[in-house]
Amino acid sequence: MNQKIASLMAVCAMASGLTSARAAEALTAYNLSLAFTNAEASYWNVTGAPQTTGTTFTQVIPSNTSVQTDNSGQISGNGLLTVYYNTAQVPFSTFSVSYSGQINAPAGSPPTATMFIRGPGFTVDGSGLPTTVLNSISLKFVGQPGLNPLNNNQFRLVGQLTGVIRGPTPQTPMGGGPTVLPPLQAVVTGSRSNLVTINTDVVQSQRRMLLFANGASGNGAIGATNAFRFNVLGTGPSSGYALLASGMLGSYTNQNGQSNITFLAPITAQLKGKIKGQVVSGSVSGNQIGAQLVQ
Repeated sequence: MNQKIASLMAVCAMASGLTSARAAEALTAYNLSLAFTNAEASYWNVTGAPQTTGTTFTQVIPSNTSVQTDNSGQISGNGLLTVYYNTAQVPFSTFSVSYSGQINAPAGSPPTATMFIRGPGFTVDGSGLPTTVLNSISLKFVGQPGLNPLNNNQFRLVGQLTGVIRGPTPQTPMGGGPTVLPPLQAVVTGSRSNLVTINTDVVQSQRRMLLFANGASGNGAIGATNAFRFNVLGTGPSSGYALLASGMLGSYTNQNGQSNITFLAPITAQLKGKIKGQVVSGSVSGNQIGAQLVQ
């Protein structure tokens, strides 16, 4: 037999064997939910802009604002910002601003959000006369979780706004120069604490796990004693977070028509990872875990 033909036949036979072995792998599909409730499994999300709390003037009030936090903890957005210099609210300055920053938290520490707010604007004195002047603003906010001064029933990110306004304002110092704002108490009313949940479809054999979730995917391995370990990684717009879970598999029974079907799924899980720039960890068992066959 021609040696090349013989080699080709051997390769084809090997490929056929691998395909048959893979086809023989028994796979079960189920939905898995893990709901963590311990404090270490919480993380903060920023979806709004800082505003001052009225403890002192000047007041800085955002409007028409869109601010979000990606899964790596980067903060970005834009909107309008109005600065009031007295209780009469005239004169006032309005700015079109962009937001940038980061929220992060080392393990065991509260998160810190840092935001930079910059943009051009103008000041009017309320007279309607041609007295408008042009300005620009540059602010920095640094905050941590605390009691919301605007609503004592809430915890939000609370801190201070500092910065300058360039161009004439009612507070422009003698001789001109930028208006340096005093440190102003501010709160991000759109900030919230969340608990990690994992809700994913799992396709599982005796030795491996493949995970398919909205905005995430992962894979894992199963040991001889039904110990498992898997990861969940954000994909696309959800890129930037990574969760690792490990624990033990146990038996679940679901009904399919008149039949009861028993399959293996996690009965305990320990978590560690990072989401929105913050380290998280935790454990679940019992009714914090749900597993349901996909059928």
